Amino acid sequence: MFGLSFLNAGLLIFAAATVLPLLIWLLAKKKPPRVLFSTLRFIKLSEQQEKSRTKITNIILLIIRMLIILLTALAVARPMLSSKRFGASDKHPPTAIAMILDTSYSMDYVEDGSSTIQKAVQAIESVNARATANDRLILITRDENWNLLHAQIYAGSIPQDILQTIQISWQPISWNDALQLAEAKLREAQMPNSEIYLFSDLFNEEITLKSHHPVAVIPLTGTEARQNLSLSEARVLPQIVGRSKQQSLEFRLSNHGDEARSEVLIQAVLNDIKVAEKFVSIPPRQSIIETISFEARGEGWQSGYIEVLDEYLLADNRTYFSFEYFANPKVGVVTRSRLPQSLASILRVYAGGKNPDIIDPGQLNIQSISGYKLMIFYDFGEMSPRIREVLNALDQAEIGTLFCLSRMLSPDARAYLEQRFGTSLKAYSPAVRNIDFISPHHRVTAILADKQRKYSESRAIGKPVVVMPSLPPERSPLL
Repeated sequence: MFGLSFLNAGLLIFAAATVLPLLIWLLAKKKPPRVLFSTLRFIKLSEQQEKSRTKITNIILLIIRMLIILLTALAVARPMLSSKRFGASDKHPPTAIAMILDTSYSMDYVEDGSSTIQKAVQAIESVNARATANDRLILITRDENWNLLHAQIYAGSIPQDILQTIQISWQPISWNDALQLAEAKLREAQMPNSEIYLFSDLFNEEITLKSHHPVAVIPLTGTEARQNLSLSEARVLPQIVGRSKQQSLEFRLSNHGDEARSEVLIQAVLNDIKVAEKFVSIPPRQSIIETISFEARGEGWQSGYIEVLDEYLLADNRTYFSFEYFANPKVGVVTRSRLPQSLASILRVYAGGKNPDIIDPGQLNIQSISGYKLMIFYDFGEMSPRIREVLNALDQAEIGTLFCLSRMLSPDARAYLEQRFGTSLKAYSPAVRNIDFISPHHRVTAILADKQRKYSESRAIGKPVVVMPSLPPERSPLL
């Protein structure tokens, strides 16, 4: 019918101190000294009367001492009496409440149409509804920057506009740091009653917080096994020969749940237009490499994203990509020397079978760079004001620029390149170099990555030349 509980049940251990007065009384009793008198009749009668009164007084004092200790321990433990016959009451003593909200990535998990962090905000709003003007409310998240702005002491309720600023933190602070901040804010509130509420999904985390304030952990979801798909590592497969508008996009699809997913819709968006879609099936706890094909709608730099339609965790549903497409890009080479056969051959392939235009450095001007998609500087001599002016114009026109280094690099050209690329150019060396690593992430070197190479040594023969397709001016390569 009635239920008794304690807010600070751990403090009931101090109730054991109730027996201390009894033990002291039993162990500290002293035997009165014997005194001889000639006649003892009146003394014995007086002794019996006094002994009876003293015994009753001592017992009453003993009971009072024990009750004082017992009631003090119960009061500190804060007993609560509950019953179904009792109606709900909004009355409570003025209290300072520090609410710690988990804003880690797992709180973005969507279930039953709303994310876990949205459910947490609803729980905080219910605390607002029960709070009175005499209460002091503090909201702390695991976002350090958010706390600097909004972790304040509010009278009565947390403002609604503050709740709307809560977002997922990709680098959450530790629980102990959040608890220390909550305790500091509670000390500032200077309220006789204080409590700490912790809102979290408790996903893959063990929370062991110790505080002299009562701490209540409020779980926000009962789902143990979570289902989620993610997309990553999207890249357009490069075309070396036979360049066409038909492009193939490679990506990695991962199933983080323990259930197989079938007929999962994947769609590709290029320049804000959906260009392709595909249905994929994937076993549980596995990652697969898939491709999807689409047609480029124009020339130049293309950008877009590929996404999986999965509602559980939206942040990892999409991955972005970019690539350059020119069917027959116009290439110019600024040089005073004859091009090595290897460089000329590569440029013919890149330009769709056409030979590159050779431009003499003395004849170079701003008008001569019009229409080019890639300008290559190879053995161009001194870094003259004319060349500097053309390089600035190339940057402004967003024309890709490639510098190929050789033994003939002049000192002023070397200084210019070191300053532009923030690097140091060493002396030319004909030594044999072993190729032990090729980056699989760059869109050009990915062509060679993960391939079985017959030769892994690079040997300087004549003039060293390394060539890459054009890049935007802010990423002009230095080779």
